[in-house]
Amino acid sequence: MFCQNCGKEIGASAAFCPHCGQKIQPAVSPAAPANKTEAFIASKQQQAAAPAQQPGTVPPPVRQPYAPQGQQPPYGAPYAPQPPKKKKSFPAWAIVLIVVGALLITGTVSAVIIGHRIKESIVNYGSEVESEFEDLFNTTGEQEDLTAQNPLSEPDYNNVGRPEVRDFAWFNGIPQDFPQGSTRLTSGEQINGRWKAYYDMGTVKELVNIDLAAGDRAVTVTIDPYMINYDGMEWEYESDAKPYSYEGALDEGSITAHSDKLGTIRLYAFYELDGRQYAFGDTMLQSGETVTIALVRP
Repeated sequence: MFCQNCGKEIGASAAFCPHCGQKIQPAVSPAAPANKTEAFIASKQQQAAAPAQQPGTVPPPVRQPYAPQGQQPPYGAPYAPQPPKKKKSFPAWAIVLIVVGALLITGTVSAVIIGHRIKESIVNYGSEVESEFEDLFNTTGEQEDLTAQNPLSEPDYNNVGRPEVRDFAWFNGIPQDFPQGSTRLTSGEQINGRWKAYYDMGTVKELVNIDLAAGDRAVTVTIDPYMINYDGMEWEYESDAKPYSYEGALDEGSITAHSDKLGTIRLYAFYELDGRQYAFGDTMLQSGETVTIALVRP
C-alpha cells in the first residue's frame, strides 16, 4: 500500500510511514479505491479538504450573536454584550428657545422693578413739590395777598402808593378812542407826578410806579419796579431791581422818551373819568417785543 502523506509505497502492516513518519490510517471504507493510484489521489483530496493545523496556532474564536435588547442570553450560551449606544446631541432650536425665554423673563422682571422705582420717585417728587407750594402759600410777611395791600383812599394826585392787582380790574386792552364822558389831559401840569402802572407781557406781568416830570417840552420818565408775575404763579417782589429813566418830549398829551440801554417808551391817551386819571402806553423790549402799559392814579 502507499503512505497517505508522502505517497510512497509502504508495507501493508506498517503503522507509520518509514519515509515521512506519518501514522498510517487503516482503510475501512468499503468504497476504497481498487488501485494504488486512486488511493493516492483520494488521500490528497482529503488533505486538501482538511488542512493540517500548524503547531503553536490558536483557532479563531467563534463569534457569538448579540443577545436581544433587554434580554439575557440562554443559560450556558456565551454572552456578547450590546455595543454602547451613541449619545444624542441636544438640538440647536431647543437651545435658542431656552435662551430667548430667559431673556424675556429677565426683561420683564427688570421692567417691573424699574417701573416700580420710577413710580416711587414720581410720588416722592410730587410730595416734595406739594410741600414747597404749601410753604409758599402759608408764608406770612411780604408774600401776602396783594388785594389786601394799600387799600384805596381819597384821590391824592401828589401821593400815589404802590400798585395793586385790583387797581387794574378795569383794564381789558387799549381803547380805540377816549371813553365817553372823559376829559383829555394834555399839559405837563395835568400829567406830572406819580402813577401806578401795569405791564402786560403776556405770560409775564409786572407792577411798577412811573414818575413823570414834564416841562413845556422836555420830560423825564422814571420807572420804579415793584412786583412781577411769571406765567400765573405767585407775585414776587423785585427788591433788587433799581429805578431806571427815559428822556424825551411831551407833545399834546403824548410822551415819547428814549434810553440808550432800554429803547423807547410811549405814553399817550391821558384822560380823567369819574375822579380818576388813566393813561395807556407801550415800550419795546430788547428782544423786539412790544409790551402794553396801563396807568392809573386816584
